Amino acid sequence: KGYKSYSNIRKSGKGGGVTTLVRNSILQYCSEVEHNLTKDHSMNMVIIKVTDPNTKINTFVVNSYVPPANSTKKNRSHCSEANYAALQEKVSSIRDSPHDELLLLGDLNARIGAFQDIQMYDNIDDFEHFPDTGRASDALVIPELTPISHNRCSQDKFTNSHKSLLLDLCGSENLLILNGRTIGDSAGKYTCFKWNGNSVVDYYIASSTFLHRVKSLSVGEHTLFSDHNPIVLSLWQRRNTHTSTTKVPKYEEAPFRYKITDISLAN
Repeated sequence: KGYKSYSNIRKSGKGGGVTTLVRNSILQYCSEVEHNLTKDHSMNMVIIKVTDPNTKINTFVVNSYVPPANSTKKNRSHCSEANYAALQEKVSSIRDSPHDELLLLGDLNARIGAFQDIQMYDNIDDFEHFPDTGRASDALVIPELTPISHNRCSQDKFTNSHKSLLLDLCGSENLLILNGRTIGDSAGKYTCFKWNGNSVVDYYIASSTFLHRVKSLSVGEHTLFSDHNPIVLSLWQRRNTHTSTTKVPKYEEAPFRYKITDISLAN
């Protein structure tokens, strides 16, 4: 109640998929973006476009599920490269303006351990020393006054075959993984708990244009309802840029020197 749901449900097996809930109070500023997944893809995706009514800046929220690399279920095995290629194609083509923002989130089933997603630089003066790697993210500098660390930490020290696919996606599309480097989750807490071990496979990943909106990220406590922990990303509200119509009263300019007399004190 109070929300509209946008879902992409898996029809085979035991079901599953992804759902994005949009609060009714902002529904007029939101629209669903279509995607063209084929039978070669075993992933699920919901994309919501949110347009700021004041700045007209678009924020694209891409909610995705990518099956595990070792999945033995029908139509889900050997699809990892096709899934990540489709995800990268959509991320690459979705933004209409360089000012548009993108937030990728979901269970991507990628274990990247403590590997860094981008080559970090402390300040813009280092641009001339950037190596020619062809990766867009090698030119990314985290804005000042954001609660985001240059180095990423993780409690998960292991990797899987999705590691290079996710790191290539971040590197090519100038995206930054928020887990393990944002206030509230500086340690990179486990997000998934299973009988055979714990892992970090659920992510919030943001474009460089979105970083100034980030306030904090926290991984919730484990519950009996899921083997994945809830993750909360808190954002700063974008300031209203409308010109104020309030009339500012005019005051006479004060004298440079002020002589104290009985008359001046009375006034």
